[in-house]
Parts: sequence; structure tokens; C-alpha cells
Amino acid sequence: MSGKTLKLVIFFFFLLVFAPGVCLAAGAQEKTVRVGWYESPFNRIDAQGHRSGYAYEYQQKLAAHTGWKYEYVNGSWPELFEMLQEGKIDLLSDVSYTKERAEKMLFPTLPMGSETYYAFVMVDDAGSFGSDFDAFNGKKIGVNKNSIQERLLKEWLESNGIRAQVVELTGEESESVEMLKRGEINALVTLDAYGDENAHIPICKIGQSDFFFAVNLERKDLLGELNNALGKIQDENRYYNQQLFGKYFQNVGANAFLTSEEISWLSGHGTIRVGYLDDFLPFCSRSEAGKKEVTGALKDYLEQAAKCTKNATIEFETVPYPTGEKLLNALKKGEVDCVFPVGMDSFEAEQMGLITSVAVMQTELYAAVRRNDQIGIAPAQKRTAAVVK
Repeated sequence: MSGKTLKLVIFFFFLLVFAPGVCLAAGAQEKTVRVGWYESPFNRIDAQGHRSGYAYEYQQKLAAHTGWKYEYVNGSWPELFEMLQEGKIDLLSDVSYTKERAEKMLFPTLPMGSETYYAFVMVDDAGSFGSDFDAFNGKKIGVNKNSIQERLLKEWLESNGIRAQVVELTGEESESVEMLKRGEINALVTLDAYGDENAHIPICKIGQSDFFFAVNLERKDLLGELNNALGKIQDENRYYNQQLFGKYFQNVGANAFLTSEEISWLSGHGTIRVGYLDDFLPFCSRSEAGKKEVTGALKDYLEQAAKCTKNATIEFETVPYPTGEKLLNALKKGEVDCVFPVGMDSFEAEQMGLITSVAVMQTELYAAVRRNDQIGIAPAQKRTAAVVK
């Protein structure tokens, strides 16, 4: 293919792939949309005045398909929720669907994500709760007024037979946290993203819900454009919501805290012993001959795992084994608590009486052949293949 022809092919490829989205945004009629802005992982402003956050980034993606221009209206989420119903704003993020709400505002077909709600308490009070829900009896539990969290909290209290006082909150999240610190409330129910290892931590899960962009009842024109844009965004990348969640919530949520049961287990158990396959770089090997210290990818992973929880430090001891067979036997005998690396699937693990974790890391496997044989490799041909035992 000549250089001129190649340029033409690339140009037409660009038109086919990118032009439809560009033309849509360029051809869309620009509308000013009044959108609610509440300080949280959904909406942030840094010291330089730069905006970011889960909802903010999602809204910019919507604007690429709709041509919307945003006018930001500040307030707490409960205040903005009322403003949406009164027509003082057009769009609000992080609104869970209920039949009652659907009579007062418009919901698109697709959610903008899914969130989990936890009861947070002060660090010094966490020990008095443990896993016994009865400890909530007689306590004051704060929750945003008219929020889905409030409904889920009341259902959770009823289902667990707990008699507690529900305190409806209308201020900013930071104000609610200050109430918790001052002891005006004993627990705060909110998103799992608000934990602070030096102040308040999540102790139990209250519920979860999909959440949406909600539109003012009189702005049906926005709803049609919103549905169209959400569909295109999630068609382009079906994992868009999860990726945004990982970017803004994954490292600040409840997973960053050990539960009281886990802390109790860790205190009683002590150092976690990790068996690993020796001389298996880049995954793992001994740092020096005759020593147990590990090097490779496993070393980096354990260093990160040791400090990944905000309310505990996990200690690891690594033990090398020369073969996979000896590695697994050591696990069965209880010489170590876990082993790495293991590539078996769930069925294979069950047959051996083991449980596998989620994937720690991923790699690609290749067949190495002599250069003279590279043309002739095919499934129908008889070949002798060597694999590590």
C-alpha cells in the first residue's frame, strides 16, 4: 500500500469511528442546565478551583453527547433535592429511585452507578458495637432527610428489632460528621466513601441501591437527551460506571477498614504466613540464596497489602517452597495460611479442599517454539509440549 493510499485509509477510518460522536456534539443545540453541586466524592473543588468528582466527570461525558452547558448551584444534598422538585435546578446526581419520587421528578432508564450505605461510629466507640446489633438500641442515628438511606435505615432497624432514634439531617456531610464527633448523634448512615481512620469508621452495612441522575418534572426535553447520552456512554464502555467508582471511591470506602471480627481474628492469629514458589520470577523468588525473604511481584503486593487497611497493620511472613506440589502440601498441613501463585479454577480448588481468592494479578501465557517450527504449529498436528509440573 502506497503512503498516499494509507493516509486515505486512515482518514476514512477516523471519519467512520469518530465523526458520528463529533457531529452529534457539534450539532446539538446548546442548553444551559442548572445542576446541583454538593461537596462530596461526587463533586469536588481543589485549592486551585479545579472541579472533579464522580458526578462532575459523568456530567462532562454527558455534555460531549448533548452539548449541555452547566450552571452549578451550591447546596447540601437535601437542600438540592428540594430545589429539584421546586424547579430551582434541572438536574441532580446520586438520586435513588422510588415510586414516590417518580411522581415528583423524572428518572432515566439507566443508573449512573450503585452505592452502599454503612453506619459509621467514632473510632473510640467502635469496640462497644462489635457484631451485636442490639448495641444500637437507644442510640441516635443521623441520616440525610428524605434520602433513600433514611428509608433503608428504618427498614434495617425494623427487620433487626432495634429501637433507635432516627435524626433527620439537612446540612452538608461535613456538618453531619461534626455532629458525630460532638456526640450529638451516636452513628451516621451515609455512603461508604466517608470513612476517616482517625475519627469515624464503618461498622455495619445498612443497604445498597442504584442511583440516577434525576431531572426536574418540567424538563422532559432533558430526559430524552439524557437517556440517549447514557445509552451511548454505556454502549461505548459497559464498565464506565465501575471504572468511575474505582477512580473516586474504591480506596476510600468501607473496604479500607477491617471489621471488628477481622481485627479480633488478626489479633489472635498474628502474622499471616504466605507460602510461595521459589525461583519463579517475575512473580516470586528468594531475595538471596538461603534466605526466606521474597522478591518479585509478590513482594510488592504484600508491601501494599500490609498497609492497605486504615485501622490495622497486617504483618506477613513468607516461606519458599521448591515445587508446586510441596507448596500445596504445606497449605494442607497448615504450615502456611495461604500460597502463591495458584492458577487453578474454582472446581479444581474444590476437589483439593481449597478456596481461591480473587485474582491477585494477571498475566499472559505463550508457547515458546524453535524458530524453524513457528510456521507449522497447528491444533491438528501432533506436538510434544513441556509444562512446569
